[in-house]
Amino acid sequence: ADSIKAMCTAFRVPADGICVDRTGNGAGVHDILKATRGYERTNGVNFFQAASKMKILDEDEGPAEETCHRMDSELAISAREWILYKYAWINPDYSHNELAAQLSGRKTYTDRKKRRVESKKDYKARNQDHSPNKSDAFCLCIHQARVKFAPLIQSVITTAGVRAAVGHDSK
Repeated sequence: ADSIKAMCTAFRVPADGICVDRTGNGAGVHDILKATRGYERTNGVNFFQAASKMKILDEDEGPAEETCHRMDSELAISAREWILYKYAWINPDYSHNELAAQLSGRKTYTDRKKRRVESKKDYKARNQDHSPNKSDAFCLCIHQARVKFAPLIQSVITTAGVRAAVGHDSK
C-alpha cells in the first residue's frame, strides 16, 4: 500500500483516481488503502464479481451486466472498445508492445448471449505461463475512468443533445 501511495504522489494521482485489484492479495492492499486517511475513496474491483450496471459505451443499449459474463469480461471488453473508439489511447512514447499483446491476445467469446473473456489460467497456459498483468492494470485504469467520469460524460452528452434539440449549437 505504501508503494502505491508513493507512486500516486509522484504522478499526482488523487486518491479518488485509484482503482485496485481486489482479487486475491489485492484485497488486503485495497483494505489498507481504504483505512488510510485520504485514501477512503479508493476503488476496489474483484475480477470475479458480477459485471456492473454501467454501460461500456454510452451508445450501448444496456448495461454491462446484461452483456458481459462477469467483471473480468467487462474490464477487458471495455478497454478494447475504449481504444477502438478512441476514448482512450496509449502514449506512443511508451513502449507498449507487451501491453498491446496482452490486450489483443486474450480470447473472447459469447456464452449464452453474454460476452466472456478467457480465464487468466487459460491465457497463461497459451502464453508460457506469462500473466496478463499489464493488461489487467490498464483495464483497471479504464474502469476507473468509466466510474469517475461516466456521470460527467453523460451530463455533457445529454446537455449537448438537449441544446441541439431546441435549436442551440452544442458549443
